[in-house]
Amino acid sequence: MRLSKHLFVYLFVPVLFICGCRTGSHEFKFSRFNASFFAIHTPEFPGARMLTKNDLPPEQRRYFDEENAKLQLILDMNQNGVPEYIICGVSDSMLHRDQKGAYFIAMFEQTEAGIQRRYLQRLWEAPVNLQPSDNHPNPSVVLSFAFHTDFAAEIYFEDNEYRLDKWFEEPEEF
Repeated sequence: MRLSKHLFVYLFVPVLFICGCRTGSHEFKFSRFNASFFAIHTPEFPGARMLTKNDLPPEQRRYFDEENAKLQLILDMNQNGVPEYIICGVSDSMLHRDQKGAYFIAMFEQTEAGIQRRYLQRLWEAPVNLQPSDNHPNPSVVLSFAFHTDFAAEIYFEDNEYRLDKWFEEPEEF
């Protein structure tokens, strides 16, 4: 009996350690952002999910790996010691109905009450990359819509709110 307890401990503890380490990884943390999560936290976008490389236009997709691009990021933009989860998403329902503005960027933060949405912005084009920037006194994120162009926007935190600066003009509606 004593041998089986030791064997259990020797087998169980390494498994527990490996699982515990994995839960600390950023990739594992992003796995919580599934369809159920988006249904609750972004009801403005029916059928929402995280944007992936395969959602990008083919001419942009080929640069994705080469540029080490990201569509999710963890960054403490409001500098409160708790990093925001910055996520590019898409509404499959809106895409299938050919509705404009099916893409979005959202920021979530872990609070004592659970994960809270801090920012949401509808996007007219699929973003192709998120990257931290130091253009402002506070941390900011550059949201690119095409590689090797200035077709981008920047989101930063100032005066207790998130702000978006467009680096381009949106196309006129017909």
